[in-house]
Amino acid sequence: MSEEKLVAKGPIFKTFKQITDGINITNEIKDQMIDYLEEELLKKIKLICSLSIDLMDVQGKRTIQQKDWDFILKMIKK
Repeated sequence: MSEEKLVAKGPIFKTFKQITDGINITNEIKDQMIDYLEEELLKKIKLICSLSIDLMDVQGKRTIQQKDWDFILKMIKK
């Protein structure tokens, strides 16, 4: 996979500052936080993809609908 980022720094750190009432973060730590969030998000994306592929293969279709999404979420939350 390319080095394209999955998360944008700006909105993440704006939200972080709002929630923490303005705690500052060094640039080095910001980079580490983004790397961590990227890894965690990629894990979730891969899990959703895997479950989607399995579900679509069983059903013989290529479109995830609401009932499929509900099932995927249920499997993720187990």
